[in-house]
Amino acid sequence: MQEIQKDYNTKTSSLFGILTLVYMATQIIFQQGSNVAYSNYFNLFVGVIFVAISVINKEYHLYWNGFLKAYGAFVMFCFASYFWALDQDSAYAANMTIIKVWINNILLYTIIKRYKVLSWMMAGIIVGAVVNYMILIDVYSPEYETQYGLRFNGTFPNSNTLAIAMIHSIFISAIFFQKTKKRWIHILLGTNMALSVYVAFLTGSRKGVVISVLALVFFIATQISKPRRIIITAFLLGALAYMFYDILFSEGQIERLEYAVDRTDRMMQVFGGDLDAEDSASRRVEYMALGIDLFFEHPLAGIGINSFRYYTTTYSHNNHTELLADVGLIGFSLYYLGYFLIILGYYRSRNRASKIIPFVALLFILIIEFGMVSYYEKIILLMVMMLSAALEEKTDDEAGTENKTGQQPT
Repeated sequence: MQEIQKDYNTKTSSLFGILTLVYMATQIIFQQGSNVAYSNYFNLFVGVIFVAISVINKEYHLYWNGFLKAYGAFVMFCFASYFWALDQDSAYAANMTIIKVWINNILLYTIIKRYKVLSWMMAGIIVGAVVNYMILIDVYSPEYETQYGLRFNGTFPNSNTLAIAMIHSIFISAIFFQKTKKRWIHILLGTNMALSVYVAFLTGSRKGVVISVLALVFFIATQISKPRRIIITAFLLGALAYMFYDILFSEGQIERLEYAVDRTDRMMQVFGGDLDAEDSASRRVEYMALGIDLFFEHPLAGIGINSFRYYTTTYSHNNHTELLADVGLIGFSLYYLGYFLIILGYYRSRNRASKIIPFVALLFILIIEFGMVSYYEKIILLMVMMLSAALEEKTDDEAGTENKTGQQPT
């Protein structure tokens, strides 16, 4: 009987592993036009399967950590802010989005904890990234637009979101790289990281360019004590780049790369004080200033969720100032309480060195939020949830300590 139960549990875990991998891939692959329906349908399918198996097994306990509890409190406050929102239609739309994101993340976090499928789900991001590489080199040609002007947007309607997905792909690859000792997997993961940086450049996203390069440099820094890995991987990547030079560095691709570098340079000039260097970046500085002004006028509860656009017809392009303006210090604190709890958990861990990559990935998301509004972005919040789960995983040392003492180490 025990063998039958064990076999059943293994098959159930494998089922949810495959489901979460495909689910995460759909969040990257099916994001344009009517294709979004496919990712939504599959999301619903995973939920139905989860509920059905939970009922069959009589497992009704849901898991949620400090991040999800804090985000839940933030969602409740946002719902309350509807009543004083300057733009109640926008507030209602935002509230519907964040409640669905919150419930979905609780469901997925429970699946991760119950069936131990975090690695499967993370791998879905790499699968989604690979589909974008296929589009880039014309192996796969979807019916929708994959480029606007000189900016490659692949499977997303917005090139900035694709750049964020590529940054996620870099960090997920780095996490897997750290976990395995198999050289051929290192080569595949190193190739994926290099291609993710390349695609991030082609999106023309300034934050994509800067953060992807910093992420790759950080990963290389973590491998300094293992130079043989870096040398072998770099040699093979160089050989691959030479083999596919005509595709990767064609005249059109070079033009896109130059465009991305130029946009990044103009952004740096704006932050250096030259507000006339780039219209888009200078407008973002103006939106930040407006958000801060609105915060000082309504410091505690703000002007209501998603009401910043009441003054500008658009969002502020900065999560920090958007939240301060919309939901004031209370809403801002509730949202970032989740990040604080993840960071606190990391510093309480016995073996922080083995968790440095997901921790730094979380810090980079906080930096990215200076250039985008993310409190309702599904792909950002999914990544934060997965990183929080990764930071909660026990290392071999911690598991050994718990087995000896019968208690989790503090």
